[in-house]
Amino acid sequence: MDLTELYRSGHSRVSERVAALTPTELGASVPGTPLWTVAQVTAHLVGVASAVVNDRLGQGVGTPQWTGDHVAQRAGQSIPEILAEWRECVAKLDPVPEAGVVRDLLIHEADLSGALGTADAPPADAVDWVLEFALEDLGRRINDAGLGGLTVSSGSRDQLVGPAPGDGTVSTTPWELFRSLAGRRSAAQVRRYRWDGDPEPYLLVWNRYGPLPVDDVAETRPAPPR
Repeated sequence: MDLTELYRSGHSRVSERVAALTPTELGASVPGTPLWTVAQVTAHLVGVASAVVNDRLGQGVGTPQWTGDHVAQRAGQSIPEILAEWRECVAKLDPVPEAGVVRDLLIHEADLSGALGTADAPPADAVDWVLEFALEDLGRRINDAGLGGLTVSSGSRDQLVGPAPGDGTVSTTPWELFRSLAGRRSAAQVRRYRWDGDPEPYLLVWNRYGPLPVDDVAETRPAPPR
């Protein structure tokens, strides 16, 4: 898929949604990123776009300090100001140089959907695009951990990740797989997927960002199966 089109369509959906929110909604906590509000997630997304435009994707990218700086630098700005900065950045992002920037936007778009009680974004084709990378990445972690391969069944997808032959299977919806592989589900929630075999070794490597959350991630209105 075209990275620039994916990013611009995600930007359009998120910015239109955020622009229409009330102050209460902007201040709502985001279950997928529990340290941030809706406004702060938006500030982070703008900070990432600014970092790309200004060639600041260097050392420290993705660390809590790097992402936190995006929020702190825009703490005194209004949402219209933050969205205006984002529009200016997006106009300069042609082409979008990093697939990771697009994945970050789509994951956070889903975070906002979970916080705002909506279940329509990002769309299924974008979710599927993220899953292609996420499952390849999971396969690398499975290999590195010395585990047997795992067959993942999700929607029309039936894919062995890690080495053959597989040692087990797991089945869930594409949306659940998308959210959990980005660390937006607890270990207990992932354990409740349909497993054939012992899930415990795979739970240790499930989330590319570190251990899965201890507490269940209770989003306002879970998306329907895709």
